[in-house]
Amino acid sequence: MTELIEEIEQDLDVKISLGAFINFLTHVERSSRCPICPHDGVWNFYIDKTISAGMESPMAITRMVSTYAAADDDNYPVFSMECPNCGYMIYTNAHAVAKKLKTLEAADE
Repeated sequence: MTELIEEIEQDLDVKISLGAFINFLTHVERSSRCPICPHDGVWNFYIDKTISAGMESPMAITRMVSTYAAADDDNYPVFSMECPNCGYMIYTNAHAVAKKLKTLEAADE
C-alpha cells in the first residue's frame, strides 16, 4: 500500500487574479510553448467571467474530480489554460500557485 507523503487540501480560501497567476507563471519560468502543437505565445486563461476586471479578474477554479472507493466525490482546485491553436489544456494546482505567491509577497516585504 502506498503512503501519502503530503495531505492535499481541497478548499482554496484565496482568490488569485489573472495578473497574479501570470506573475506565478513568470517566476516559475513556465514556457509559453504548447507541448502538442507549434504554438508559442499567448494562451487562453479561464477567468471568472462574471467579474470583468482585466488583469484583476479572478482566475476561475476548475475542480478536478477523483473517483475511487474510499472517496467517490473527491476534488482538487486547479487553474486552467488552453492553447488557442489546438485546444490543449494545462492544469496548475491552485494550492501551489497560492503558496508560491505567498512566498513572493513575503520576499518583497
